[in-house]
Amino acid sequence: EFLTPDPPAAAPPKDGTRIAVLGDLHLDPREMDGFHECRAHVVKHLDAAATSHVVSLGDLGGKAEGAEPGSQKCFNLAKEFLEGFGRPYDLVTGNHDLESVDFVSDEENLEAWKRSFDTEPCWVREVGSNTVLIGLSTTRFRDSPGSVHEVWVSQEHFDWFERTVAEHAGSNVMVFTHAPILGCGLKALQKVHIKNMCAWLNHTDCPERFIDVVKRSPQIKAWFSGHFHLSHDYADSISVVNNCTFVQVGVMGESSERDGRRQTRILDVHAGGYRVYSVNHHTGGEALRLDLEHEYDEATAPAPVSAVAGQCEDGFVACPDTGMFLATKPTEDDGCVLREDGGMECWYHMPNGALLEMVDGQLMEYEPDLEIPLGLVHLDVGDRKVHVDVETGNVLLVKTRDDGVETEVIRPNPDGTYRRVFQANKWKAKLWKEAAARRAVRDQ
Repeated sequence: EFLTPDPPAAAPPKDGTRIAVLGDLHLDPREMDGFHECRAHVVKHLDAAATSHVVSLGDLGGKAEGAEPGSQKCFNLAKEFLEGFGRPYDLVTGNHDLESVDFVSDEENLEAWKRSFDTEPCWVREVGSNTVLIGLSTTRFRDSPGSVHEVWVSQEHFDWFERTVAEHAGSNVMVFTHAPILGCGLKALQKVHIKNMCAWLNHTDCPERFIDVVKRSPQIKAWFSGHFHLSHDYADSISVVNNCTFVQVGVMGESSERDGRRQTRILDVHAGGYRVYSVNHHTGGEALRLDLEHEYDEATAPAPVSAVAGQCEDGFVACPDTGMFLATKPTEDDGCVLREDGGMECWYHMPNGALLEMVDGQLMEYEPDLEIPLGLVHLDVGDRKVHVDVETGNVLLVKTRDDGVETEVIRPNPDGTYRRVFQANKWKAKLWKEAAARRAVRDQ
C-alpha cells in the first residue's frame, strides 16, 4: 500500500510533446493481461496530449518459455506490445536483449533486433519544441570480458554520441539509456549491480566519460535510465548533476518489481522547459504525480518537487535487506562516520590514490574523484579489523584469536584497483561447460 496519495497533475503543454518512458519490460506471455492494463494507464495520459511519443529503455523479454530474452519471438511480442500504444516509438537495447541462444554472436542477435524494430542501436529524434531525443544502446553480451550484464556502449557509438550532442548545442537534449551513468547520483543496488560491476554504463570501461560529456554540454537537460527495477519513491530516484536531471524509471510487470511498486515515467517537454511525472500502476494510473518541473530560464538548478516515504517500518526508504546502496560522503582522511540509518562507514585512502569503504561488513571500492561505488573488494569482513600497509598498498583483515592472529591479505590488482570479479561471463562459462560435456562423451 502506498503511504502517500498521488497528487493531481497539471494538463499537458499545448505547444509541446508528452513522452512515455518505459522501464525494463520483461514481457511474459503469461502476464500480458497485466501489461495491457498498464499500457492502458499510460495511453490514457498520452491521449490527453496533442503530440505524444513512446521510448522503451530495453530488456524486452521475460523468462517464459517461448519468448526468452533476445529471441525473435521475444522481439515479435515486444513489437506488438509497443505498437499497441498507437503512436511513434523508439527503443534502446538492454543487457538482456542480446542473450538469446538462437544466435551465435552479439552481431547476429543485434541484427535481428534491428530488423524487428527497423531501427539502429543509436538514434536521434526531433520531437518539436526545440527538443531532441538521443538513444544509446548496448551492443555486447557474449563478448563481455566480465559480467554479460554490463551495459556497454562501443567507442564508435560514444564518438557518435559526442558529435550528436555537440551538433545540437542550441537544442534541449533528452538522453535515454538502459543503465545510468557513473556520477549521476541515482540509487544503485550494492549486492547486485555494483558487486557484479554492471551498475553503470560501461562500468569497467572508462565509465566517467559520460558524466564528462554532461558537464561540458548544458544542452543535455535530462537522462532517463532503468536497469535497477526500482520504483520512483526514493529521494534519489531523481538526481541533478550540473543542471542535468537524471531519472530512474520503474517497471510495469509484477515479476520485475524489486520493491513492491510498479510505475512508469511521463515526460512533458515544451519550448520553455519540462516536467517529469509518475504513473502509479497500483491505483489504475488515474492521476499523474508531478515529480519535477523546470523552466530553462530559471536561475536555479532543477529540483524534485515530491519525495514519497518508503514502506519500511523504521521510516527509511531503503529497507536493510534490499541490498540498496546507502552512503555518506567519504571522510577527507581515514576514519569512520555514523550513517543516517545508524550504521557505521569506515573510509580508507590507499597509498596509490584508490578509495575504499567498509560498510555493513563489506569492503567496497569507490571512484575517488566522483565518490561513486565501482565494485566490491570483499563480501564478508565480519568482525575482523581492517589495516592498510602504506608501503605495499595491501589491505590486511586481522582477527585476534586466543591462539594467535589470523590475517587475510588483499593485494591490489595489476592496474592498481582493488575490486574483485564476483561474476564471470555466464555465456563463456556455459560454452565451457557444454564443451566439457562433449569431451566427456567423446572420451568414454
